[in-house]
Amino acid sequence: MQANNLSQGEAIALSDKLINGLFVGILAGVVMLAFLLLAGLAAGEGPTVTLARFSVPGQETTPIASAFLHLGVSAVYGGIFGLLFHLLPLKMRLGPWKWLAGLVFGLLLYLLASGILLPASGSLLLETPAVVLVAAHAAYGLVSGIWIKG
Repeated sequence: MQANNLSQGEAIALSDKLINGLFVGILAGVVMLAFLLLAGLAAGEGPTVTLARFSVPGQETTPIASAFLHLGVSAVYGGIFGLLFHLLPLKMRLGPWKWLAGLVFGLLLYLLASGILLPASGSLLLETPAVVLVAAHAAYGLVSGIWIKG
């Protein structure tokens, strides 16, 4: 007896969308991280300073652990994007405008992060200039939108 209304084929398709989004999220997270590291270097900050901002407040960690934490979060958001993307009309998912869906998603993530998640957690990412965070989230979204499978 099935606990939900999804057929086996629909469940597989749903898992494919999720997995595609996870991988796209990691790729977009790498691009976002590279952007933030370059922005930090341009502002005179070393990579360890930038990476330290990704750590969990109140816990000591290494720059590598902070980078992997960022990529894990990026993967989760990518999975969410992978699922939400397929709610869009087919014409938008297959057309030349799918990058726009990614950009909107990235900017919505920025609003969620800067308005709720980062202040609530006391994240050091709040020390990053807002314009840099907006651009980094836009880059995340664009990469997500370009690489997601329609």
